[in-house]
Amino acid sequence: MSTLLANLLLQSGHPTGLYTSPHVLTYNERIRINDKYATDKEICEVFAQVDFARGGTSLTYFEFGTLAATELFRRHAVRFAVLEVGLGGRLDAVNVFEPTVSVITSIDIDHQEWLGSDRESIALEKAGIMRPGVPCLLGESDPPRSIADKAAKLEVPLLQLGREIQYSWNSFTESWSLYSPTSEYRDLPMPSIQGRAQLDNAALSIVAAETVLGDAVPRSVITSALQETRLLGRQQVVCDEIETVFDVAHNPSAARELVSSLCKSPKRTKLVVLIGMYADKDIGGFASELARFVESWHVMPISGNRAASPHEIGDILCAVVPVSRITVHTDPDNAIESARKDAAKRACTLLVTGSFETVGAVLASKIYLSTSSRSD
Repeated sequence: MSTLLANLLLQSGHPTGLYTSPHVLTYNERIRINDKYATDKEICEVFAQVDFARGGTSLTYFEFGTLAATELFRRHAVRFAVLEVGLGGRLDAVNVFEPTVSVITSIDIDHQEWLGSDRESIALEKAGIMRPGVPCLLGESDPPRSIADKAAKLEVPLLQLGREIQYSWNSFTESWSLYSPTSEYRDLPMPSIQGRAQLDNAALSIVAAETVLGDAVPRSVITSALQETRLLGRQQVVCDEIETVFDVAHNPSAARELVSSLCKSPKRTKLVVLIGMYADKDIGGFASELARFVESWHVMPISGNRAASPHEIGDILCAVVPVSRITVHTDPDNAIESARKDAAKRACTLLVTGSFETVGAVLASKIYLSTSSRSD
């Protein structure tokens, strides 16, 4: 939702910076100023500035990048900065800044080693972005109690999706309507990014923009932002000889959302999956959500210390799907080529998923680098 919110603010006439993570193809994706990626030159300059200023102070990769992004926003004199929290909330580097509005989109079981093993613990970590008296938008219809308790303690105006923020959609007209505490928007176009969660994100983005601007958002701005906002690797479709869907989903809840969206198109209910995942993710749970639509699985290696080996993923898949449907590859190029041939043979859509690293590696391959500009 961060990208949509930034677009709403920008198209309302305000210079806007956007900081997100992780990236899919290049680091530049993480820092946008007025909807343009920061250049290599700009990033290198602020990295050097941060490196000089820190002296002997140790900084993490994310802390370094956060300081660099906000310095670039200062240089470009942005009116608003949309800062996406990297992990959790309470201890995240982004949380050093005082917000005009805070947004907690969802509370899923993920990053348990850092945030806790249950939704109550994770919710409390995410509630760490709240500030006394500062409005907080919540995208959970049934949030853990710890969120409300924290909001009450800090006297935070809490606007919850499904309560203070509501929307409805019309499947016949392919439109939706949003009702906020201060405004009503009827018959809006659907977001360009597919999926039920994108309506949740759109509703939160519009109300967040209202809160920041102190007024209703012009309908023309909402329409333009909804239709134009796109993201690499979020149900991104690339068509050449076969249809390939790229999605960075990496936990069971994201897989459920992905399946729900894909099922809207009958031709996408038969899949060949090309997958690579991190070892600290619920690989079995993720695969189980997709399994009933998958004709075959191709496992590819990905880089990084946290990556699960293809054989580890294959072993976990064996407990979820028939072993005859699983092919384990040790070479990424071979995995891509084999998965594409299999999808063509079976007349299936190829789904590339499991992590940002997987999607980025395949998009950057020779096969897709030249065709991704024609994605729909």
